[in-house]
Amino acid sequence: MGIIPIEISSREFKKKFRGYDPDEVREFLENVSREMGELMSAKAMVERELDAAKDSLAKYHELEDSIKETLLLAQRTKDDLMETAKKKSELIIEEAHHKSNKISERFAQTRAAKKQFQIEFETLLESFRHRLGELREPEDIASQGFEDA
Repeated sequence: MGIIPIEISSREFKKKFRGYDPDEVREFLENVSREMGELMSAKAMVERELDAAKDSLAKYHELEDSIKETLLLAQRTKDDLMETAKKKSELIIEEAHHKSNKISERFAQTRAAKKQFQIEFETLLESFRHRLGELREPEDIASQGFEDA
């Protein structure tokens, strides 16, 4: 600002014939000086408040940036965890399929062995029946011989 309140209140004018009333001019200048002083004080206070608001705004921008970074980190962490969980679940499923296939193979082998055992047992049983029948036939012949006599 070019003029300050003290310059207004201390300003002197030359006196001329039929000029303004010096007391009125002096009173007006003092009022203008006082008003200007109040305005300058108010302006200084508003500038301090503006500076404080700018500082707060800068802090809020820093906080906003920090929150954004935190959210991005949380998103990346979530994505990494999801990917890891997905890979682990795929491995577990793959391992379960592998074990299931082994169990199915063992079951098929056991079923085949059971079937083979049944066949062999039935064959052996039939062989025993046949031999038992052969062994009984001579008895039947011998017992028939005694009946004929």
